[in-house]
Amino acid sequence: MHAVLLGASRNIGYHLLRDLISTPSNTVTLLLRSPKCFDGDTDVTPAIESGQITIVEGDGMSVDDVAKCFADGKQVDVVVSTIGSFPVVTLTGFKLPIPNLCTVAAAAMLINVAKLPQATPPRVIVVSSMGIGSQHHIMPFALRIMYSLLLAGPHRDKEGLEYLVQHASRAMASPTDPRDVPGKDILTPEQLTAVPGSFLPEVILIRPALLTDGEAKGRPSLRAGADIATYSCSRKDVAGFIATECMPGQQAWVNQGVVLGY
Repeated sequence: MHAVLLGASRNIGYHLLRDLISTPSNTVTLLLRSPKCFDGDTDVTPAIESGQITIVEGDGMSVDDVAKCFADGKQVDVVVSTIGSFPVVTLTGFKLPIPNLCTVAAAAMLINVAKLPQATPPRVIVVSSMGIGSQHHIMPFALRIMYSLLLAGPHRDKEGLEYLVQHASRAMASPTDPRDVPGKDILTPEQLTAVPGSFLPEVILIRPALLTDGEAKGRPSLRAGADIATYSCSRKDVAGFIATECMPGQQAWVNQGVVLGY
């Protein structure tokens, strides 16, 4: 299996990378702004040296840079985007340095996936968040309050991400509920027009609960479902779930949004 990972220098993407390369037959292409981020990493460096990992230098928001991940002509089985950034704290809550980072990166990725010459497009998996848009009511009450007060900005960016993926999906219709439609300051009409519609046969939206850096608990402690109410989830468990239940060949969560948490 060959995977393209966007956002794998740290957090969920990094843990997923380690999970994937534990199977020698898997190969991975990474897009990194800083290719030296793995210097001294004894888990990842051997896979780079052996050619199991190919590193491409570039920015996930750039259509041209993302194109480099597919330039070698390899058959791509799955593309996973865990791109995100840490919000900064302001008097009015957490804000992203780039308010539409995830949305723009999703557009750059989808534009390039649509151009692949292979007969069947790869499966596309993106990491979003629990409680986006019309799914807000599913969260426990305390998190509904907290997310509304502190994470409204980052969640609007995730709305743009999810909207684009569903727009590109053959099986998941573009959202029509106003709560799920991103504003033009997040997703412009020009950006939406640049992404082809209904071309992806397989997508998965990963919607983790409040993320932590705790150790993985695994199944059955990790719950998964479309509408479960949950509080937190380890980044390692999100990565493990993607690696074991969402890769090509695993069909349980295809063309769905799945909430993860304990």
